[in-house]
Amino acid sequence: MTRNWGTVLLSTLVVSGMTLTACSSDTANKENGGKSQADSANGVSTAGFPISKEPIKLKMFTRVAPTNGPFKDMPVFQEYEKMSNIQVEFIEAPTDGFNEKKNLLFASNELPDALYRSGLTPLEAIRYGSGGQLIPLEKLIDSYAPNLKKLMDTYPEIRSSMTTPEGHIYAIPGIVTVNSARTDKKWMNQAWLKKLNLKEPETTDELYEVLKAFRDKDPNGNGKQDELPMTARNGLSIVPIMAGSFGLDFQLGYNINLENDKVNIWMGNDRNKELLMYLNKLYSEKLLDQELFTQKEAQYLAKQGSGNTGFFFDQTNNPMLDTKVADQYIGIAPVARTAWRQTAAGGSGAKGFRRLCYHVRE
Repeated sequence: MTRNWGTVLLSTLVVSGMTLTACSSDTANKENGGKSQADSANGVSTAGFPISKEPIKLKMFTRVAPTNGPFKDMPVFQEYEKMSNIQVEFIEAPTDGFNEKKNLLFASNELPDALYRSGLTPLEAIRYGSGGQLIPLEKLIDSYAPNLKKLMDTYPEIRSSMTTPEGHIYAIPGIVTVNSARTDKKWMNQAWLKKLNLKEPETTDELYEVLKAFRDKDPNGNGKQDELPMTARNGLSIVPIMAGSFGLDFQLGYNINLENDKVNIWMGNDRNKELLMYLNKLYSEKLLDQELFTQKEAQYLAKQGSGNTGFFFDQTNNPMLDTKVADQYIGIAPVARTAWRQTAAGGSGAKGFRRLCYHVRE
């Protein structure tokens, strides 16, 4: 059943700048004799507030980070509920294991009214959209989302990037105009730098030497070699984070460089090999977190707030704000590539290199 409530939901959430996907399911919101509450709404506003004349209740599936409280307690959602006359019941799932929960949701067809912050890939949007589990949004955007429509008219590439090969828009992504706004920043323990009389590293070689000092010279002063020189969110997240230092770019979410109007896939080139060898060197010498491939999101955030980590990555310093170590860290610029080489054969680094390459293939 394709519902008219989508117009209401879309109007509300696009105005508030959220990413959403509207679902179509015969199992969700069967109040009022099988009709959604939005079906019985007495009019939907195309501009301004309130969005609906009558109160509407909708269910939304979303991902919640370990550091966040419930969405219903966030002032922005409380305020928009008052302004829009729409009440959202958030079905929250933690970051760890979120994709599995999302997949089960679609497999069971027990869908909410919408998904928010759910990381739908283009392939998933096509699969679930063409299968009837997501409703097309393009006509709703044209009628009920003037700000988004104006943005897409001004920058046609936005509409084309959201449109599937069959000509529909099933999900609205986050649109960020500043390239660096959503990238992980580099945070370094400046207290440790000062104690060891080190400067902020500017090259990959300098970073290597700083990490060794963090490991060996007891910067926390407890007489134990228990410092964590460097960590990252999990698994292969370290690859895109460090790729720029080796001249490797990500375009449209893919491992490609655009050079002289040509697309170069860099997974097999020498710079990528050098990047993997560098990461292997850090991993095999225990400069890079040994739990990189096993830790959960909550564990990673705890390491940020512990004050016992030398170098890590995150979009903001938010995970540190509720701790006593916020002033202990400083943001640094990405390090530049230096002519570093190491053979991957033999020695203690070979196993780590094979493991890293195995995860790359996965």
